[in-house]
Amino acid sequence: MSKVENVRFSVDAGIINRLGVELVSKSETAVSELIKNAYDADANHVYVTFYDASRNEGGTLTIDDDGSGMTKQQLISGFMRLATSDKLHHPVSEKFNRPRAGKKGIGRFATQRLGERLVITTQTATAKTAYQLTIDWNKYQADIEITSVNNALRVVPKTKPHGTTLTIEFLRDTWSEADIKRVYRYVSELIQPNLLKVSNKSIVQEDRSEAFEVTFRQNKDKEPIADVQTMIFDRAILVISGYIDKNGYGFCKVDSKKFKLSDTIKISSDSKGNIVRPFQALKGSSVVFKVYYFIGDKAEFYYQNVSKMELKGVMDHLKKDGGVKIYRNGFKVAPYGDKGNDWLEISKKTRIGSGVPFTNNNLIGFVQINDSGKIFFEEIAGREGIIEKEAFRNLQSFVSIAIEAGFRNFVSKFKKSTAYKEANKKSAAPVTQQTVQATLSQIQKASETLSADDKTEEQKAKATETINKAVESLTKQTNTVVGELEMLRVLAGVGLTIGEFIHEVKQFTPSFSGYITNLKGKKLGPEVTSILSNMQDVFTSFQSYTAYFDATISQNVLRELHPIDLRDAVEAFEKIVKSDLVRRGIELKTEFKGWDLLTQPMHVSEWNTILQNLYSNSKKAILRTGRKGKILIKCGKSEEKLVLSFCDNGDGIEEQYHSRIFDAFYTSSTPVSSATTNEVTGTGLGLHILKQIIVNRHGKIFIDEPFGIYKTCISIELPLYVEN
Repeated sequence: MSKVENVRFSVDAGIINRLGVELVSKSETAVSELIKNAYDADANHVYVTFYDASRNEGGTLTIDDDGSGMTKQQLISGFMRLATSDKLHHPVSEKFNRPRAGKKGIGRFATQRLGERLVITTQTATAKTAYQLTIDWNKYQADIEITSVNNALRVVPKTKPHGTTLTIEFLRDTWSEADIKRVYRYVSELIQPNLLKVSNKSIVQEDRSEAFEVTFRQNKDKEPIADVQTMIFDRAILVISGYIDKNGYGFCKVDSKKFKLSDTIKISSDSKGNIVRPFQALKGSSVVFKVYYFIGDKAEFYYQNVSKMELKGVMDHLKKDGGVKIYRNGFKVAPYGDKGNDWLEISKKTRIGSGVPFTNNNLIGFVQINDSGKIFFEEIAGREGIIEKEAFRNLQSFVSIAIEAGFRNFVSKFKKSTAYKEANKKSAAPVTQQTVQATLSQIQKASETLSADDKTEEQKAKATETINKAVESLTKQTNTVVGELEMLRVLAGVGLTIGEFIHEVKQFTPSFSGYITNLKGKKLGPEVTSILSNMQDVFTSFQSYTAYFDATISQNVLRELHPIDLRDAVEAFEKIVKSDLVRRGIELKTEFKGWDLLTQPMHVSEWNTILQNLYSNSKKAILRTGRKGKILIKCGKSEEKLVLSFCDNGDGIEEQYHSRIFDAFYTSSTPVSSATTNEVTGTGLGLHILKQIIVNRHGKIFIDEPFGIYKTCISIELPLYVEN
């Protein structure tokens, strides 16, 4: 009988180096993980300081927090133990009940990834001394048993009341300001603002409680490179703050350094002009709020020293964490202001800016309630909301009215500013045969005035001025046409390429179709048959599209213009996209009012271009929402005009884009998700080309008011066909 022996796994010390590189490949990720550990330790503030790290490797990094710190047992059983289960047993932090942000076991490997030696100094509030642990990562070499490597643990005097300091020496990488700012963006979602108080002068000021802030510095004596103030709050173009006084009246303060605005408003009426009495249920309470406002584009006009990329970082943060949150007695109260929660009904007020955007994605802020005696507000168990009694309704009303009043005050000045006017200049009218002819007629009439003997000197001077202005206008028109001709040459080249592609593809389609039919006939089983049927459906859709493009290209050979019946154009288009609609789960509805919906003579390919482009835009807008798509095409008559409206229930077009959506190369579209879809962003030419087509046919295209379930409605007006 064989002898049974018990054996155990052993661990090579070299695993530390391998895990450090494999688990934490980027240095930015490593620093952000260490900051998340400070967040998990209930820190209010973390100072991340780089010493002599901007030019050469070998610098030093310190990460200093004022969190709860570690006891000796926590240091040995937690940090020094691989694959600890502490975060499984304690999913939220002890003091602030923060959900654990740091990944399990990554912190220690993050320090190894960053530098060659680590010194941890940590102390708790109740301890009289601190512990200091020194780890030399170079000791962890291959072919050495991990348990044979010793690390020095010392008892040292406390350096602060509580918290942990990580000192990482002999850094493996250099750190520029850009690198440091990138780390800040990694952890920005954890940032919680300083809370507020009202001073004797009734000015809203900031106080600290449950805040979590991170400050990045290069050398201790220098100004911060990145913190919540410099990276987000200081970049706001508007700050609205407010409070309730001891008599229950509400006040709102509006500040904008960029637009030289500083006003205080007493909340005496709401947006409908209704008189607002004192907020009786808040009389004697401590309620203050502060909200920061951002516009997500036109950085060069609205912001000082903020690049487009930096502004994008701010707006990305607001997209994830925008809105107005509630803090009660220093603790955040869910779900107010969280994604999807619109407790102030901001989404119902998006039009109050008359083109200036106003959504939760433009705001970040917080309301602070100090009510330790639970006199005014009472929370639902687990801090999952406030019992919505009269005090809460008063709070909701006050903050909502105050933010709206402050924003309206800002808009009234903002829209008069030079920056706003420059940023929203109307694009030049498109050059048409009529505009050129009108300019030439002005020159001809002015020339006749100059050559006439019976005209006065004053009349001739005006004629000279008219000619000068007309020549200037003609020069601009010529430059515009030259630019468009360049664009048309490019598009013509693309068209030829598409024509060649369609011609070649048509040679292969019968073979593809035959192969699929042949395979289906072999009865290879239900699963394979189902896949082949799906392939056949997709291929049928592909054939419809190639036939559509082939017909469009063929029609372009014929230059004759004919009246187009909108009913025929839309019904033909509907047949082309039918397979694509089914595949994407989009419902297309058409409505026709009246008969003889005939346009002035046009090229049939122009309507192919119009409908295909509008459909492509709607499709992308619907896919971005993830909802079941609905598209409506309405055709009818209005006085002497034909009207076609193309509506969808996608994500809509923000008002800030309405004035620019038809400009060449301007696009507000984004991919649905680069990881999950093949959809691409627009080129910014589609709607511009549509406008050129429509204007050249004496019509107009515009963003119309959406209705019902629809979020976007683009309407086209064209003259009715009149038979000679």
